[in-house]
Amino acid sequence: MSAAKFTARFRSVGNPDFGQYAPVSNPQIATADTLGEIVAAWHAYVDEWALGGGNCPAIPIKSGKRVVARISYNGRLWHPTRKRPLSSVYQDTMIDDALSDAEIAALEGKRP
Repeated sequence: MSAAKFTARFRSVGNPDFGQYAPVSNPQIATADTLGEIVAAWHAYVDEWALGGGNCPAIPIKSGKRVVARISYNGRLWHPTRKRPLSSVYQDTMIDDALSDAEIAALEGKRP
């Protein structure tokens, strides 16, 4: 059995607007073969802990030791260093500066 292609350490932070000054969930390691599976796991984590946007820092997604993306509260995938979405594949609206579906496929080791 091969190792999962992507990993992410889900966590939360307190939201001072609600008097929270410590994490409000237990950390969890997610592993998956696709970015879509990581997004689905993130949504499940957010729902399980009833997290809001103020509780969710940008979570790095790694392939091996390399950070390939960040995921935000709404499940949007972002470039690991720039503040722009990776692709419209996992969001409802198109972003002009997003990577193409082919670039996402390349990250996942697939042919477009």
